[in-house]
Amino acid sequence: MALSQDLWLLAVEKGRDTPIPSKQESKNISLSKEDREKVIENRNRMVIGTSEKVREEILRLSELYQTDEFMILTNIYDFQDKIQSYSLLAEAIL
Repeated sequence: MALSQDLWLLAVEKGRDTPIPSKQESKNISLSKEDREKVIENRNRMVIGTSEKVREEILRLSELYQTDEFMILTNIYDFQDKIQSYSLLAEAIL
């Protein structure tokens, strides 16, 4: 699911307004070396992973920035996958 976000962000950074690609579309897109490097760079500002990893990272960021709330965006093509993502997040955090 994260690959869709990666490709969407690459397109936006290039000035294109584009919908979030599906998982299948994402798998069929070839990336240049520069795009692959940009994906790695962008991933440094994202929280992606298992429920446990996401929970740990959100708690770490909460302590670092002394905040008790976050705005979370899940750029996911499939609506059911998006619901699942938010459900997993809620289970991990609450």
